[in-house]
Amino acid sequence: MKQTFPPYYPVSSLPKILQDVVLEVQYKYNFPMPMIANAVLSAAFYSVQQHNDLEWRGKPGPLIAYFLSIVETGGGKSLTDLEVMKAINDKGREDIATYLEKDKAFKVDHPLWKSVDKGLEEALRRKTRAGKNHEAELKALEAHRDKEPQKPILKKQVINDSTKAALEVALSGNGKSLILVNDEAATVVEKLFLQGAPTLTSVWSAKDFSYDRKTTESGISINARLTMNLSLQPSVMLKAMKQYGNDLVGSGLLPRCFIAFPDSTIGQRLDRGEQIKQDWQEYIGGLDRFYAYIAEKLRVPEERDAKGNIVRRLLRFTTEAQYVLREIWNDYEAKQGINQIYFNIRPFASRFTEQTVRLAGLFHLMNGGEGDIPAEVVRQAHIVQSWYANEVLRLFGQQQLPEYVSDALLLLSWLREHFRINNGQAIRKNILYQRGPNAIRLKARMNAALDYLVPTGHIWIDQFKKALYVYPGPNLYGPLA
Repeated sequence: MKQTFPPYYPVSSLPKILQDVVLEVQYKYNFPMPMIANAVLSAAFYSVQQHNDLEWRGKPGPLIAYFLSIVETGGGKSLTDLEVMKAINDKGREDIATYLEKDKAFKVDHPLWKSVDKGLEEALRRKTRAGKNHEAELKALEAHRDKEPQKPILKKQVINDSTKAALEVALSGNGKSLILVNDEAATVVEKLFLQGAPTLTSVWSAKDFSYDRKTTESGISINARLTMNLSLQPSVMLKAMKQYGNDLVGSGLLPRCFIAFPDSTIGQRLDRGEQIKQDWQEYIGGLDRFYAYIAEKLRVPEERDAKGNIVRRLLRFTTEAQYVLREIWNDYEAKQGINQIYFNIRPFASRFTEQTVRLAGLFHLMNGGEGDIPAEVVRQAHIVQSWYANEVLRLFGQQQLPEYVSDALLLLSWLREHFRINNGQAIRKNILYQRGPNAIRLKARMNAALDYLVPTGHIWIDQFKKALYVYPGPNLYGPLA
């Protein structure tokens, strides 16, 4: 695993409600944007996963996602989760208060019910022993037992225990929906990514699973949904890759994750007092709008059929969107061939299109969710997923990319963001030497990266009034060969 300078996170390709909350938290604390985005996306996925599924290639699947942020201790993950997860945690506390109230009533009502039940049963027994007609007593007992007070069940929102046994118990039953949040867990690699992989890969694919225990009850999980927001320290991740290597990737869980390894901002998170409030005035309110959205979704009652199974809306793609997804699939598939860019990360690359599909489903719902998922939403999701694909490439690709290719990946990410914000407006080439990605502002490296991007169709360069300008090309959002 190697870390190089990370490309800019494409925040402008997120739905507006998600953009606002990412930017508010980032401006408020100056934490790494990809880490914030992972937290926001995981909370958003959790809020909709219980009521929505997604059809792709003719098969329904779950609208869930697994996120992993590789950040050092003190990097801001815990505080970010506290901010982003507020509405979910509030709902959890509300559910606990409701449970305690119902449990208190149960502890009063059930002994009384049991006392009456005992009397009715004894009356039935006396009539039966005496050989008398006991139809009235039997009906009275049956009617009473139909009204037995039920012990309340605490519905959990969030779990933190990442052991295989804890996950299986938490997900047991019919139609559970949870989010796993685990910060800086040194043991999470072995417990979750190795031992827990079979369970979590089953949940990823919406497969039921059972488990057996020698000392406790066995169980079964039916139609469960789980989103994960995990973090690991860089040293722990590096040690795990050296210790477990192919086993860690081969377990199937890590390649399903949206992985972010951002540069640390420790040392740059200065307290600027009232000045910072003036600087990020336009972003204030993003968190509150996000909280309101999450709270509204979590209060939607579950719909179940006559057999007690969860009924979920099935999201579908428009014909044009399906065509775009087919192009994305074919491109990623071709890039996994021998000597191709994704050859050394094939376990990850084989999941890239599916990640795009799930992001598109989420983005569609965050945009209002009317009708089928359009092609434009798929393109936006692909831009975001491409950032995660580049993260995997730079972190887990075993062969070192030529410098000009790495620089081109970095510059392309920067240019995509520029063109998105500025509605496709061209940028003067000289400005790139001043404002482009810091790592490649040297003229030789910048020119080499530009020269690589022109023939691929990602950009084109033309002269206007003695100055050279960089324009978006027809393949701007396509993968980089």
